[in-house]
Amino acid sequence: YGRDRVARPQAAVRDAFAIARRGGRVVVVGGSWQAVALAAAVARAAPKDARSATLVFPEATPIGARLPKDLGKKLRKRLEKKGVGAVSLHQVRYVGPADDRLAVYLARADDAMKTTSFKADLVVVAGGEHVQHAISARDARAAPRGSTALSAVRPTPLADAT
Repeated sequence: YGRDRVARPQAAVRDAFAIARRGGRVVVVGGSWQAVALAAAVARAAPKDARSATLVFPEATPIGARLPKDLGKKLRKRLEKKGVGAVSLHQVRYVGPADDRLAVYLARADDAMKTTSFKADLVVVAGGEHVQHAISARDARAAPRGSTALSAVRPTPLADAT
């Protein structure tokens, strides 16, 4: 396992769809509109009955910062019906190596001592407007208000790390 690779947004989406099509697991981190849309699209790209997409978000419901709680609950149920695993009230603690996959370690948002972990083939961070990113002044002026950022982490084999 070598250094993590960080992909551009288009490459992250392309990789997510490719992994989903072959039945792999993609974890989408974030509770924004972009994260929900990506997780739903990945689940649609996966074979029938495959749990290829998992959405991890710190709120009680997806898009919890923007939607009323009852609409958020309906959205969560719909996502789960479409094949998206929803892990609410959790934050990613760290992502580490696990053979040729990634181990994703989560902690509860309200109690960091309660942890869980699972394996994934790709972790995509789909930040929303509430996520602070270090960007240049030129990019900040060009970005639309409420814009989002997207990046992905995938394992790097030792042969590729040198």
